[in-house]
Amino acid sequence: MRVEEKLAKISNLRVDSANVIRNFLRNADDITLDNQNRLALPSALTDWAGISQKVIIIGVGDRLELWSPEELDTVDASMSEDEYAKLFEQIMGDVSL
Repeated sequence: MRVEEKLAKISNLRVDSANVIRNFLRNADDITLDNQNRLALPSALTDWAGISQKVIIIGVGDRLELWSPEELDTVDASMSEDEYAKLFEQIMGDVSL
């Protein structure tokens, strides 16, 4: 089930549920491609993500993640290859690549 479908099923009559929905969707924005199929990212999102001149785009299933190179380096450095291998095995089980 997609996030949008899950959010649609949450009752917004409860204050805590309404807060979750509002805060999750707070930075959502419709973006239109220009004539050369480029998109301009809203400055609020690039500021929040720390993206200035360069961006790293990572395909993750049916979505894209946009990272500042510095932030991605920080995340990558937070876990050793052995830690990642253990996490991969824990999450994915016995999946052969």
